[in-house]
Parts: sequence; structure tokens; C-alpha cells
Amino acid sequence: MIRHCHDSEKPRERCLAGGAECLSLRECLALLLGSGPRGEGCMGLSARILERSGSARIYDARFNDVGFGDAGANDARALFTALESSGLGFLQNIKGLGPAGKGRILAAFELARRYAVLKARAATGSEENERHLGVLARKAVQKIPDGLRSAPREWLGFVGVTGTGAVMDLCVVERGVRTHVNVDPAAFFARLLALRPAAFFMAHNHPSGSLLPSQEDQLLTVKMETLAAEFGIRFLGHAIVTAQAVKWID
Repeated sequence: MIRHCHDSEKPRERCLAGGAECLSLRECLALLLGSGPRGEGCMGLSARILERSGSARIYDARFNDVGFGDAGANDARALFTALESSGLGFLQNIKGLGPAGKGRILAAFELARRYAVLKARAATGSEENERHLGVLARKAVQKIPDGLRSAPREWLGFVGVTGTGAVMDLCVVERGVRTHVNVDPAAFFARLLALRPAAFFMAHNHPSGSLLPSQEDQLLTVKMETLAAEFGIRFLGHAIVTAQAVKWID
């Protein structure tokens, strides 16, 4: 019985002290139930629920069963499969499990199901967004003519993207010498904002053929991203281009 245990062994106290992740599946169920039949309590009742779901393990009256290792994962799989396939039917005719306990378990399972759906949607949305940005990045690079990619002097410009996702033509803002190009942020954003894009890629060439970003390249990337946020326009990336390849600065 839980009331005979030291506080450090009680599921509720362990949950509050170390987080719910430290609890076994049996203890999680026990906390949901709150109470159980005389002589076994909520821990004994949760053990019988798990045994009905198909767990191969036999639970004793102690509270030292495993958390979410291999055996715990098997218990969870069996329980969730039973709840998903049978729902209330799975919980019927379990001695000591009344309407309140059944309702708590079903509600908790529904919360978990909805959370899993939201997580899956978020992951899918993130993957789709990454794919979309990849397509836009390729289209942006295609807007850079071969003559500029192999130019003997550095230049810096941008490719805007409209709110509908259309990729605009390359706009060269500054031209420099073989080893560097000086950038006036005010002039850059004046040209950019005049076109009213929703977002933009920035790009410059390396006549040397090296794709290694310099410290100045990296600092410029951070500065332009910060300024873009202040102007309310999305900065999508900064590319170094050569005649043969492209490198996006992380």
C-alpha cells in the first residue's frame, strides 16, 4: 500500500521531485487512479490493468518495477494498443475500477493521442518548410548568371521572394575588388525595400574559387539577418558562389 511507504517511494512525491519521466507506467496509472480496492490500492489495481493488456511480467506488491526501458516500453505498447483498439471495452469488468477511474484513463489516453497528432503535424510542417526553402534556394541561385559567378571581382546582391513564393531576379548592390566588397547596409536595404519582397536571399561571389566563408562573411550574415528582422522582412540565407559551386553560410 502506498500510504505505508516512505515519501521518497510514493509516485506522487517522486513525480513532483524528479518529474513524471522518472515514473514507471504502473506508477503513472496509479497516480491517475488515485485509489484502489482495499488491500491492494492503486498500485495493485494498475498492475492488474497492465496484466490484462497483455504484459508478460508479473507485478508484485513492491513499487520498484522498471521505468521506460525495454520491458516498460513493451508494457506501454500493450496498454496503448488495447486502449486504441477497444477503449472502454478493455477497461470493463476490472475489479475495483469504477467509472471515475475508467474516465481518467480514457481522458489521459485521449490527451496523449492529441499531443501525438500535434507533434506529428509540427514535424511534417517543419519538413515541408525545409523542402520549400530548399526549392527557393535553388531557384535563387539559378538567377545568378554564369558571368557573375565567374566574375574577376567580388560583388554582393540579393534575390527577393514575393509573398506568393515567386523568386525575383538578382539585384547586384555593390561591386568590389578581387578579394573583398564593401557593403553599405543602408544602401543595401534601400534597394531591397524598394522592391517590396516578403523575403530575400543574399549572395556574393569568391573570384578565388574558395567556398570557405571569411570571418567578415559570417559577421555580415549575422548583421543582415538582424537588420532584416528590424525591417520586418525575412532573411532566407547568404550564399557564396563560384563558377563551379555554391556554399550557404550557416
